[in-house]
Amino acid sequence: RTFGELIAKGQSPESLIESGKMTVEGYQTTDCFHKICQKQDLIAPILDEVHAVLFEGRKPITALESLMSRELKEEWT
Repeated sequence: RTFGELIAKGQSPESLIESGKMTVEGYQTTDCFHKICQKQDLIAPILDEVHAVLFEGRKPITALESLMSRELKEEWT
């Protein structure tokens, strides 16, 4: 939780990870799962945006705007 709050306040994920001052669960999993989804052509918009924030330098507000401006469509179950 602290990791996400610090990113939201403007700190970079890389600097937080490199500091080694906290345990961050799910960071590497996000990258692995993102790669699996890409390989299998799975659409995962939230995962894509979280990955972009953590690994591509996207600002959290930009990711949120991207998700909120997506065209509505029926989801499959």
